[in-house]
Amino acid sequence: MTVDLRAGEFYGNTVSQRVAGVVLSTVAHDRERRLPLHTHELPFLCLLLEGQYEEEAAGQLVRYEPLTLVFHPARLAHSDLVFPETRMFTVELSAAWDGVLAQYAPKAHSLYTHTGAEPLWIMLRLYEALRDRTLSELTVQTLCLELVGSFDRLEPSEDPNSTPWLRSLRSILDERYAQHLEINALAREVGVHPVHLSRAFRRAYKVNAGDYVHRRRIQQACRMLRESQTSIAAIAEDLGYTDQSHFSRMFRSITGKTPGRYRAGP
Repeated sequence: MTVDLRAGEFYGNTVSQRVAGVVLSTVAHDRERRLPLHTHELPFLCLLLEGQYEEEAAGQLVRYEPLTLVFHPARLAHSDLVFPETRMFTVELSAAWDGVLAQYAPKAHSLYTHTGAEPLWIMLRLYEALRDRTLSELTVQTLCLELVGSFDRLEPSEDPNSTPWLRSLRSILDERYAQHLEINALAREVGVHPVHLSRAFRRAYKVNAGDYVHRRRIQQACRMLRESQTSIAAIAEDLGYTDQSHFSRMFRSITGKTPGRYRAGP
């Protein structure tokens, strides 16, 4: 039996606000539980803020880590395993957004990101506006239009079977983003010319390799700022920045706020 949830309904302690045809909710779980098979009335995005969470749909399992973002089309049946101290932020889009979604929404339920792509930072801006009680119709409309327009950045566009060296390069960047990296050395490692590497990576992932690394660093910085008491200077050094001021500039350029302000949040 599948449970059908209406707009703003989620398992867990849920607080919702409706603005401009959008339902923004925070959902918290204080204990481990297996959720029954269920659907949601509206298409929505789910951003894991804290904790751990697993979701299975259409035979595919997605394991959420903090700052994982997943798009769900309307009425996609899925079951979930949530763990204690889990908190998430969701954005549901009503029928007023059907025209925009028809043009830009991803076609596959499995479209998700954990690599610091642009939709993640827009979702965080929406969450911060909800948390700080600064939501307005204009803010929600503007950010949600940016969000839907950025859906193509959730996943790479290259054919993994035809470009295995790109998969290898992305794995290298995901593993070594905190290290000093050089394009020429990376190109030698994956066996292509540096110019070809730069052009192909941008075509595939809609961002150059340098910006991809910075976004991965800042994503990790967000986790460290919220989950540890490590000093901002030490975080900057651990993530490969030359000094704290450089790190702070990059952090603000991507997230829209300083590391200290981000850490001060709930």
